[in-house]
Order: sequence, then structure tokens, then C-alpha cells
Amino acid sequence: GFPGPYSAYVEETLGVDTVRRLVDREIDEPRRASFRCVLAYCDGDPFEATPDPVDRDDRSAAAAAGATGDDGDADTLPVKLFDGTVRGRIVEARGDGGFGYDPIFEHDGATLAEMSPTEKNAISHRGRALAKFASWLDER
Repeated sequence: GFPGPYSAYVEETLGVDTVRRLVDREIDEPRRASFRCVLAYCDGDPFEATPDPVDRDDRSAAAAAGATGDDGDADTLPVKLFDGTVRGRIVEARGDGGFGYDPIFEHDGATLAEMSPTEKNAISHRGRALAKFASWLDER
């Protein structure tokens, strides 16, 4: 789960080269990694909400999914979650494009920094989550 929701802070504080060195030191092969995006939608109108928070330990997501408050009332908010993931592995930095972790994140033999914007967008974790949302919203 490292760096999880702290990815921007870790990148700014340690830098991607240090993250890669930590992975080299702490993790044997394979050095699996993934980018994940979770988009939450709630407009207050009724619809079938996502039954479980994506991360069961996430108290904010549990609250949004309808956990009871201190007063015992359950205000069920209709929250729908859409996730997108791109899997890869951590490698030596390669490429001049992209930003953030792109030079050390390899997917299907190329780092994201080696991909064109079109190639990168085609596998984007954010794009995958947004496509699921758009499809659901269109059907709604």
C-alpha cells in the first residue's frame, strides 16, 4: 500500500529515485505496483449505492456509505464508487515524458514516461474510473 494516499507527499519529500531505491532495498522480485483511482459520486438522489467502501478500514467511506452516527441514526447517503487500476512494476527510471512516478512505473514493457500522451491516456487509471462513471451515468 505504500505510498497510498500520500503519493504526492512522498514524491515531493523523498523523490521518485528514493522511492525506487526503497523498493529495491525492501522488496524482492517481482516489484509489483499499481496506480488506482476511486471516484465517488453522490448527488442526493436515490440510486443503488455501492454496497461496501473500497477500503473497509476507511472511516470516511464507511460514513458516506451509511454508517450510524453517535446519535444512532443512519443517514444513508447514496454513494456510488467507480475504480480504475493500471498494474505494473517499479523499475530503474527511464523516459523523459510524464510526471511524478511515470519514469519508474513500467506497464507492458515501457515506463509511463516513455509513452506518448495518447498511449498513457489509453491505460490511465483515472480514465478507467471515469469511463465506468460515464457509462453508469449514461444508463441512469
